[in-house]
Amino acid sequence: MTATGEKATRVVTRRVHYFSGFDPRGAGHYHRLYRDESQKQSSHNGAQIGIGTRTRLNEIVSTWRVDADWSGQQTHTDYQFMHWDDLVRANWQRNAVRLWMSGLWPYLQLLSCGAWLRIWKIAKPVAISGAFPLVLFVFSVVAALLVGVMACGAALWLGLGWGLSLFAGGISAVVIMWGGLLLSEKLGGQWLLRTFLFVYEWGTGNRPQLEPRLKRFAQHIIEEQKKNPVDEVLLVGHSIGTMVAVEVAARISNEGYSINQGSALRLLTLGQCIPVLSFIPEAKAFREALASMTKMGAIPWTDVTIPPDPLCFYNLDPVKVSGGNAPPSYATQLAIARVFRMFKKETYATLRWNKLRLHFQYLMASELPADYDYFLMTAGPHTLAESLTRCEIEMKS
Repeated sequence: MTATGEKATRVVTRRVHYFSGFDPRGAGHYHRLYRDESQKQSSHNGAQIGIGTRTRLNEIVSTWRVDADWSGQQTHTDYQFMHWDDLVRANWQRNAVRLWMSGLWPYLQLLSCGAWLRIWKIAKPVAISGAFPLVLFVFSVVAALLVGVMACGAALWLGLGWGLSLFAGGISAVVIMWGGLLLSEKLGGQWLLRTFLFVYEWGTGNRPQLEPRLKRFAQHIIEEQKKNPVDEVLLVGHSIGTMVAVEVAARISNEGYSINQGSALRLLTLGQCIPVLSFIPEAKAFREALASMTKMGAIPWTDVTIPPDPLCFYNLDPVKVSGGNAPPSYATQLAIARVFRMFKKETYATLRWNKLRLHFQYLMASELPADYDYFLMTAGPHTLAESLTRCEIEMKS
């Protein structure tokens, strides 16, 4: 018996609809990532996995074929990259100073409405990660002012006069500020800030271009399964892409196209940070989408998180922590992937400090044979639920 009570089912054909996080890199990057990492993982799972060329199906979907042999069991996966990376690039503020300045008001808003405190109470690493860009900005400003004053004072002491002293102080302050910008970029602070700003504006209704894309995603997925039925359809969201995937899954369920009608749909979220959006007071539509996922007949949902990932709400039900009143029939599966078992001790000792890299581990191979195997779930011969059970991931409902 599988984790969701399904009978063991042989999967020959599958379609994966993948929703990336807030990432300007498009289908090309994720095609290469899947190709390279699946080959690395094959040394552990024994599969022979062939990745086809990437083609553009239409303006919102790119696709590639995954043919795999699992000890004589053949599977064929149509892996579809759902494009919203163009919207990411359109909202990718490149001016670092403007980016930092534009973040002040949303931070104050989330503090005043209590959202940041709620995040702090349930997921301190997420709250700290979210505040990191602002803290680094304040630190850079203070350091620049102190160094500028000291440089100006030193120049005056040397008798250079007020004009040259002020110039020396100004140049010193600019250098320190520029160093802070470079450090923020290197540590992923500016990426985090861009992501946070986009989610905030999404929640407050200032990203209207996203709504028609979500509708088109849902329509495409329904039409694909009607036109070319497969054994299993996975909606896979990573990071901020989990919010997109939930919105799309809710629309599909609301259309009445659900698992109870034989559509074989499953929702898989990886490294979700959903409460960042659901805690925004104005994000009523998103909370309604979350609530619709608890209805009888809604798409079955499995959420996977990694304990040391500071950008995910580890082992927390996205609906319940968002304040949703879930009925007794609601049963989202929470899966924990133990990343320390995936690597040698010396490798993990270094990896655990690279937080952005950890956040992408859901999509990557392990150094050692381990419980979690993204490629077994997305290209393996069994359903998602059975693959998780076979992988012996710690499951909690």
